[in-house]
Amino acid sequence: MLPEYLAGLRRDTAAAEEALARGDWEKVRDLAHVFKGLGGSFGCDEVTRLGGLLEAAAKAGRADPARGLMGELADYVSRIELAPEP
Repeated sequence: MLPEYLAGLRRDTAAAEEALARGDWEKVRDLAHVFKGLGGSFGCDEVTRLGGLLEAAAKAGRADPARGLMGELADYVSRIELAPEP
């Protein structure tokens, strides 16, 4: 289940970056809400934290903070590696 979550997280992160570039605040907000909710379910507290902050920035239409948070999230997600199964 974790590999599927990570694949979806990477896909959704890319989609959020594209939505942010287009100024699609509703899409950014929706994806950030997903990051916030699912991060905790899978033990990714940093994804939850960044998702919550990104959601708030998107709700407020705050482009500069949203871009910074999106960059942090994308960087964090790119560094997640799953341990090989025994």
